Amino acid sequence: MFRSIPRFSAKPFIRTLHNEPPNIADLSKVRTTVEMRKIMESSYVAMMDVGAVKVDTSRPLEPRSMAQSRSQFVVPLTSDPEIRSHYISHSGAVRFGKLLEDMDYFSCWVCYLHNYGSEEVLIDAPMDRVIVTACVDRIDLHSLVLSSERDLLLDGFVSYAGKTSMESSLRILQPDANGNLQHLLRAKFVMVARDPTDPTKNVPIHPLSYKSLNEAVIFNEGKAASDLRKSTDQNSLFLKPPLRDEIELLHSIFMTTLAKDGSCHSYSRRKLQPNEVDLDDTKMQTVKICFPEFKNIYGKIFGGFLMREAFEVASATTKNFCAKPTEVFAVDDIVFRRPVSIGDTLVFNSHVTFTKDDKMHVRVEAQSQNYDKPRLTTNTFHFSFRTRDGSPVPTVVPREYNQGMMFLNGRRHLLRDIEINNM
Repeated sequence: MFRSIPRFSAKPFIRTLHNEPPNIADLSKVRTTVEMRKIMESSYVAMMDVGAVKVDTSRPLEPRSMAQSRSQFVVPLTSDPEIRSHYISHSGAVRFGKLLEDMDYFSCWVCYLHNYGSEEVLIDAPMDRVIVTACVDRIDLHSLVLSSERDLLLDGFVSYAGKTSMESSLRILQPDANGNLQHLLRAKFVMVARDPTDPTKNVPIHPLSYKSLNEAVIFNEGKAASDLRKSTDQNSLFLKPPLRDEIELLHSIFMTTLAKDGSCHSYSRRKLQPNEVDLDDTKMQTVKICFPEFKNIYGKIFGGFLMREAFEVASATTKNFCAKPTEVFAVDDIVFRRPVSIGDTLVFNSHVTFTKDDKMHVRVEAQSQNYDKPRLTTNTFHFSFRTRDGSPVPTVVPREYNQGMMFLNGRRHLLRDIEINNM
């Protein structure tokens, strides 16, 4: 009935029908994220005691409603001083990297609820699928000030389901001075169901039903986002050459680095103009050894930990680049390419790849290595920042072809983030 509704064709990730704050009068009566993690971990242990089983693909899977996965949890910043100490930054605001960890866990939670139907079944059922993060499609911040003085509310549900993957739509809210819940950010995660007996294989998930016009529009937005990801992947600079206007832009940049009088006819003798920075000179790197304390319930390194580490090196990269305070306003296209094992050494390489006015895009690439295996790229992360005072930042200049591709990719990301956030 609702499938004939036109697909969402305006700016992606505008959740027009998920704008009203939940009707919660007292946040102190909502369960905390600490409880969520304990339930997840105990449920996993209980399922392992029952034993992992293969999904019966011959059995039709019962459709689930969006309401069945709808959940809320609170980050208890006001009632738990110890929790607050882990979330507060040097400036007194909330550490965004910690929220990335919470959202990764929460996304997993709502997707398990979608497939098992209820918490009671989740605790007692045998493990026939494991849910892992495939990518973070988008995170857009509506408020750049995340206060550490008031509790945070996580609210989310499964908003789209394909054959083996599903989209979770999450948001974080916080009460203002009058106690009214205000939106801080919205996020879309894409999760995949894997066979617990063979984690390399995807398994079917329960379909998602919709019973109202609002739910149908939300579902179709999720389908449009899935199609957009596929289209973006097909037009990646790893697969296709730059567009004509992008090639002309790179050549224009090349020309600006030559002598103004045209006397320089050397490809290697190039000079940066005032307020220009070589892209390679923006690089920062961190190295982490993956200890068991960072593992998820499956025994691999927790995706939220990877996101937090990547964000924090990206944030440091922007501050070092422009020598002033910065703040993130969008995250998109975080891809989990392969799992990271306990004992691996993780290397995070961060670059400012493109800038415009007071805004900059940062790409972080995570690579794992160990003495018994080669270095492999496990994750790529994309963050968009801006200066806190609105002052312009230097222009990034690529010198080599690979840097040019990083520059163009960063440009695509930043311009899209600017458009989506009406900046």
